[in-house]
Amino acid sequence: MGNPKDSLMAYTHWRRVWSRRREVKPKVVWTPYSKWYNKKFNFKGKLVLDFGSGIESNFFLKYVKDNDGSVEKYKGYDIDEETKKWLMEKGFYYDFYHDDTFLGAFDIINCSQTYEHLNLYERERFIRRSYELLKPGGLLLIDFPHIANLNIIEFFRSDRTHIPVSREDEAIYIELFGFKCELYLAGLTMPYKSRIQNAWNFLRNLLLGYYPQWITIVVAKKES
Repeated sequence: MGNPKDSLMAYTHWRRVWSRRREVKPKVVWTPYSKWYNKKFNFKGKLVLDFGSGIESNFFLKYVKDNDGSVEKYKGYDIDEETKKWLMEKGFYYDFYHDDTFLGAFDIINCSQTYEHLNLYERERFIRRSYELLKPGGLLLIDFPHIANLNIIEFFRSDRTHIPVSREDEAIYIELFGFKCELYLAGLTMPYKSRIQNAWNFLRNLLLGYYPQWITIVVAKKES
């Protein structure tokens, strides 16, 4: 965790974030999430770091597929003990905050469904460190639950570690650290819901004026 006294970007630059709210609009994805994601991103030959990786995450499986089974340039970081053990056994583990071996070398840093577990100071520390580890033009990929969606209520009802993350404001905030961001909304169906439940949730969100997409994706490019 960061020291609040040394980590005040979110507060000291609040007006810069507020002033740009109307300039940043999400791009809404109406195709299936996996189809869109696989077409937009290809990790072949890329040096990647999976932050909050879990064991054999979807990102990891796509990386393996894109690289025809090679895992030579895959690195992962997680604080979960079982995951950390798995990463170390496979030779994937990279100490995100303390290892400078690949400083300025990563092509992609991925943070999937982890960002919403970090508080403001931890997010700032994560973004700063990501900027240090990425090469110029490298991508920071962050996805988290889209809070303006009725499907997400259970995420915050059932897991006390979830912290709501804004949409436009978060993308603008990340840009303060030297990134240029694109913002997307995607994910029309939730993986553990039945077809009837997904259809009902899709319609219910539309009727009440909400986007039916449940995933917010920030694609942040490190500016050289």
